[in-house]
Amino acid sequence: MTSIKLQQVSNYLDSRLNKLTKVIAFMEEVINSEKFKEQILGFQHNGENTFFYRKNIWGNYIDHVYKNSEVYEMVIMAKEEYGNVQNNVIDLYLELINGSDGSVIGFGRPEEKEVYTYSKMFDIMTIPELVNHYVHEWTHKIGFDHSYSRNAKRNYSVPYAVGNIAESVADGILNQH
Repeated sequence: MTSIKLQQVSNYLDSRLNKLTKVIAFMEEVINSEKFKEQILGFQHNGENTFFYRKNIWGNYIDHVYKNSEVYEMVIMAKEEYGNVQNNVIDLYLELINGSDGSVIGFGRPEEKEVYTYSKMFDIMTIPELVNHYVHEWTHKIGFDHSYSRNAKRNYSVPYAVGNIAESVADGILNQH
């Protein structure tokens, strides 16, 4: 079983902290669900069970294809690139910040632990949408990247595809409760 540990939480106060707690509980339930596993293993890119992957190595982007089983293993192993060991614990360092024009939810730099979320977006988003956001940003922490321009491959990248799968599964779980 993969668990989630909030290592650092900054600027989430009162009702926002309550909402975050619910989001993290749903995220953990999603990651450990059979439906999440099935959807990751069944995901298709170009008619194959693969994800598109993009890695920034010293300013150079390397395109690669990962098998679905490899992506799933990396997600549940939860080995962040910034020094944590593989321990099946998703370590989250979350910070709520001001800003955003409404088109960006937040961001996380692959080389840093923190995931930044704009408070304006956090306040209006549903729990499943926030599960998508945190899963998306956290996949950067385990080494996955995507194009920063909108293109055909972007939705097949691990951060976007796995985040969207997580949101879909969270929606299903929420509708069952």
